[in-house]
Amino acid sequence: MQSPQALPPPLNPSHWPDLDEGQADELWEYWSVFLASQGYRIMGSPLYNTLGAGVPNRLCPPSNPFLPEENESFIIHSKATDMLSTRSLSAWRPCLEICFAIDGSQRQVVLKAMTKDSRELYILRRLSSPPLRSDKRNHVIPILDFIDMHEAVIVVMPAWGMFWNCPPCGSMQLRYQMATKLTLGLVFLHEQGIAHGDIHPGNIVISHDNRLARQAPEDDFRNEKNLEYAFLDFGSAQEPARESLALPITTPPAGFCAPEQVLGQGSQAIDLFAADVYNLGKTLQRELSDALDMYGREHLRGQNQQQYEGVLLQMTHAQPSKRGTAAQALDALRSAAERTPTVT
Repeated sequence: MQSPQALPPPLNPSHWPDLDEGQADELWEYWSVFLASQGYRIMGSPLYNTLGAGVPNRLCPPSNPFLPEENESFIIHSKATDMLSTRSLSAWRPCLEICFAIDGSQRQVVLKAMTKDSRELYILRRLSSPPLRSDKRNHVIPILDFIDMHEAVIVVMPAWGMFWNCPPCGSMQLRYQMATKLTLGLVFLHEQGIAHGDIHPGNIVISHDNRLARQAPEDDFRNEKNLEYAFLDFGSAQEPARESLALPITTPPAGFCAPEQVLGQGSQAIDLFAADVYNLGKTLQRELSDALDMYGREHLRGQNQQQYEGVLLQMTHAQPSKRGTAAQALDALRSAAERTPTVT
């Protein structure tokens, strides 16, 4: 339990999002002593950059990445030589909202500052409640802690791998597993009445550190046990009240944006659930396109690629009413996966 006396004095100005982005280092440094008292040491601090050097990584791989145990790492570390090598030591600098850190077990985490009236904070608290977190369909990034400050709440998340799609899947079997898990996660969100609003490759992560630039299709790192995918960044998420129609807060990057998201430009209510389906379909299409560019079409011969492409085409139909729901896309993916031969 946090002690109110341990909190740093309120910021001045107290509304930290109004600070200049160039003040991000100063902001996190201001919070760093208190965060250290809570067991988190931010990137750039002396201990973050040195702790664990030469110490073997004795943490077990996670049996369930969505519910990590104290003696487990958050993700699979394929080439870690010591504890220090399990975290990023890049020259990346924090922004006002986000900073990397390590916890008391030297596991890398992401700290995201949110205002106390944030819609994203409300949605993450709801999705992290015990009944919803224990639901195996919940593919939202796990939340480890909510740290209350005077002017913000720091949301603590495990640092999962960003390269879920690079290199792309080496077989349709693994691709169907990936697409099914992500679509199942979208079905779960929509059943809770939540539209993500900003699905694209940068808002999906994987429970693997994957540092490969290229791999042979048969050596796909996704063959690891207990591998999971998760959605993050719910800053554009909404709970549309009427027939899933609402004004979008933001739109995904070009190439992943649904036609109605572009045309509306925030001035016209759209079906947010249908837009989510389109955004995920485009994201999966990009991964498949990258695979064809890297490996060639021949390596997918006889692996039921065409039916997969058909599902994605349906998900990305120009007319929202003809895309089908996330649940229908999931059924189609599962049906196609059953007819996909196992690659050994």
